Amino acid sequence: MKIIRIVYFCVYTKNNDDLPLYSMPFETEDAARGEATKLTQQGYWGTIERHRQAKQDYENDYGWLPDWEGTNDNAVVVLDYF
Repeated sequence: MKIIRIVYFCVYTKNNDDLPLYSMPFETEDAARGEATKLTQQGYWGTIERHRQAKQDYENDYGWLPDWEGTNDNAVVVLDYF
């Protein structure tokens, strides 16, 4: 059985040449915005993204992947920039 969740990430960097880093997943957009505020104060910039993820019920927590089925390519959405 497929399990679906919605989580929010801050994707951030300090330098254009570095690969972006992902924050831990947040359950609410407000929590992600709070983390973005902290990152901005530390000199980082980036995006807040909403991820629709899915996994099979027998998989552990490392099985979460973007759920591209039936989302009209909206499995990953950039909500805001910071």
